[in-house]
Amino acid sequence: MPYANGLATISIEIEPSDGTTLVAVTVDGPDGTALTPTPISTDGGQNWVASFVPTVAGEWIATWTIDGTGEGVAPQKVYVTRQPTAAEIVDWRPELEDVAAYVPSATLVGAVDGYGNPVQTFRDGPATGDGQATHPTASAVQRLITDACAWVSAATGDLANALTDSARGLAARRAAGWAQYTWVDDADDRAHAERLLASTDAELKQLAARNTALTGDAPVTTTDETLPVWYFPPATELIL
Repeated sequence: MPYANGLATISIEIEPSDGTTLVAVTVDGPDGTALTPTPISTDGGQNWVASFVPTVAGEWIATWTIDGTGEGVAPQKVYVTRQPTAAEIVDWRPELEDVAAYVPSATLVGAVDGYGNPVQTFRDGPATGDGQATHPTASAVQRLITDACAWVSAATGDLANALTDSARGLAARRAAGWAQYTWVDDADDRAHAERLLASTDAELKQLAARNTALTGDAPVTTTDETLPVWYFPPATELIL
């Protein structure tokens, strides 16, 4: 899911299509912004991709207009989340799909009652109808991802480059555990959440130890490293 003021990519597959197929797209934002990105096809006109920069969070509507073979008009909803703060931006931050891989039952549309179709990601949107939001929503899970990244960073400090993939997976599993535990539907969900949280507690200790071994630095401050000063009186002061 794209961020406000970040790059968003949209795509469409046209069938039938051939060399006469031409595509244009307009993207309208909830604040009235209208954008006209240029679609590109690299396979002769069947699949088209366009990129744009959404200015605000919310629901954007992309309208594809196809001329030639496959002609028609196809609307597409694009949900944009808020722009992350500087503290939330780490190179190894997991995506929504990374978290969803560990809790597919939490990606059911309308999952508050345990039913629906898994979409293998999280999304914001209306409570019912087309583009229905998942339970939890994408915005809620993004906050959990932020907390999970902070949880990892607090234990590791500056992370060695060799461990970024491990950190991404660990943060994804931690956020998944929190999501499953917070938006629980049944006892199986709760048990799965507890397993995720317990395993990530153990993994974090291993990651922190490995990072210290690679970097030579433990995640402590200068104050933490200062040894206490103890006073022991000279022996002569103890003689009565």
